[in-house]
Order: sequence, then C-alpha cells, then structure tokens
Amino acid sequence: MSRFSPFTRIDLTYRIIHGTPLEASILIPATTPSAPRHHDKKHPVIVRWHGGGFVVGHRMYEPWFAQWLLDLAIDHEAIIITPDYRLLPESNGSSILSDVAHFWRWMQTDLLQYIEHHALPQPDISNILCCGESSGGFISVYCALHLNTMLLPSPPRSSGQQVRIQAVISISAPLDATAPEYKVPRPRVFMGRSPPPPRQALAKIRAYIKGMPPGSIRTGCEPTSEMWDLLLCIAQQAFLPRLFGMGAEANAGAEGGLRSTSTLEGLMEIIQDRKMVPVWIVHGINDTMCPSVCSSGFAHRLREIQPDVPVHLSLCPGEHLFDVNADRDAEWVREGARFLNNHWPQFS
Repeated sequence: MSRFSPFTRIDLTYRIIHGTPLEASILIPATTPSAPRHHDKKHPVIVRWHGGGFVVGHRMYEPWFAQWLLDLAIDHEAIIITPDYRLLPESNGSSILSDVAHFWRWMQTDLLQYIEHHALPQPDISNILCCGESSGGFISVYCALHLNTMLLPSPPRSSGQQVRIQAVISISAPLDATAPEYKVPRPRVFMGRSPPPPRQALAKIRAYIKGMPPGSIRTGCEPTSEMWDLLLCIAQQAFLPRLFGMGAEANAGAEGGLRSTSTLEGLMEIIQDRKMVPVWIVHGINDTMCPSVCSSGFAHRLREIQPDVPVHLSLCPGEHLFDVNADRDAEWVREGARFLNNHWPQFS
C-alpha cells in the first residue's frame, strides 16, 4: 500500500516556464474535516521540498518521502504542499531560487483562491513548517532566511493571511558546503556505488551538458540509472557548486528580490545578517553522499551567530536519507517532535 494512501492528493500548476509547467501537490489527510461544515478551522501547513542533489527526484517520489513526516502531518491534521522546481544542469541555482520565490507568491494568492473556490480544507499559511531532504533541506533553510525578501504580494482581502514559516526541518542537507567533498575531486564511493574513474566521470558530465537542447528544462526526474550515474559523477568531481552557480543569471542575482546564492557556501554567509527560525536538523553520521559535518557545522555556526535561535540536532547512525522508513515511534523522531511542538504548529 502506498504511504500516500491516508491522503487526498490535488495537483496544481504554480508557474509556467516557456510552456513547461511547474507543479505542486497538495496532500490533505483523509481525516481532515472538509469545508463548508468546518469552514472556520484552519490547518497548519507543511511545505516539503524534495531532494536529489538538485539533479534528480520529484515532489511525489515515494522512496524519498519520509514516513515519519507523513505521520507528523496526520498527527497535526496538517496539509502538506510539495512543489517541483527546475533541475541542474539544464538550469542553475538562480533559476531554482526564482522558482522558490514564485511558489511562495502563488501560495499567498492563487492557492488560497483555489481553496476557497472549491470549498477545500483551509491551510493556515501563517503557520508553516518548511522542510526537505538533501537538496530540499538546503532550499528549506534558504526559504526561512529569505522569505521576507521574496516580494510577496499583499494578502487577499478574503483571507488576510501572510505566509510565515514558524520552523524548519533539514534532513541530510548540504548546509555547510565548505566540506572538502564539495571542493576536491577524488574517487569516492556513494551509498555503496562507485562512479567511473575521474577522467571518465568528467567526460560524462561534459558530454551531457554539450548534448542538452538549447533552452531545455527538467522539472522533476525519476532517479533512473542514467541520471543517478550522472549525479554521482557530479558529486565525485565536485561539480555541484559550479553547476549551481552556472550562467550569467546566477551572477546577476536571483529574481524577485532574492539575494543570489551562486555558491552552495552561501548559507553560511547569509546567517550573518538574516534571522533564522527554530530548526530541527537531521543527519546520518555514516552519510557518504553529504557528510554529516555539513549539518553539524551549520548548527555550530548558527549557535555561535544566533544563540537565541532554538536548534535541535539529530545525528543518528545511518547513510544518506537513513530516515525515510522511520515512523513516529523512533526515539530520535519523538525527541525532535517534542522540540518541534514548542514552535509549530502555533495556535491562536
């Protein structure tokens, strides 16, 4: 049985790029009362960004959608909203951040209008838990630091709601990309699998980029054998920071008032002058895709710079995305949930 079975799913387009739609899925717990009988009740929201090294994955790829996160939504009658975004190497980091900004604007305007028109359970967009795994964890932290600069429109008169992130969960994410794994190309083993030798790996990356049709866009990709091999080559050759910052658009700054993070190291710079919300950071200490120091280093730096920001760090035995099959009864999940309950959901 699918782990999405306890939810009602709605797919909506939040942006169109050169005729290519970017979609978000809304997952409503089946136990959630529907409008109009309960039209005054607003439900907390979980915005979840998918992982995949910015190269593969999509919003509803079930093997990477953590069971404990779905349990959390059910326990709080929370509505999950999970968007796709453009992927590397066809796009760059600036394109991804532009998609992120458009998503939040869509959520505050078109989504609320759609919900009202179809008499669906109402999301409380001022009561958001933003989360993601791997590259999605990076995006989640970035959203919390940048939401007030994304040029959000005024709330619709009918709702009066302003998008607000109350807390973040980052899972197995490259929050501190100053680690040598992101800087120094060398032969490595990822999750038990070795990419081709360095010269062949580099040739594969260059051949893929050369063969991309002009203007091509990917907005969600199954981690097929071919694309997974490409991702491993990119990781081994420390090519991810280069691809993320590729192109003049990245150097010019992201669209919509965003401060461009044209390098993955950007989060460490941003926390110098941007206020962070409470954050629960999860990482496997045996992670071979993204070393756990990326999370522990970020947590340490955040505590130094913003000591008043609540931080809960769960370092657990396990590989990359070790957590996907854990449920609400895992001890580390229970501890994190107790931390989270102090910050999200907020009740008026």
